[in-house]
Amino acid sequence: MTPLSGRRILLTGGSSGIGRALV
Repeated sequence: MTPLSGRRILLTGGSSGIGRALV
């Protein structure tokens, strides 16, 4: 996974568990 993907997930998920789970 590229760093850009991680950032996009964080921005999309925000405080959501999905963003934290992926990271």
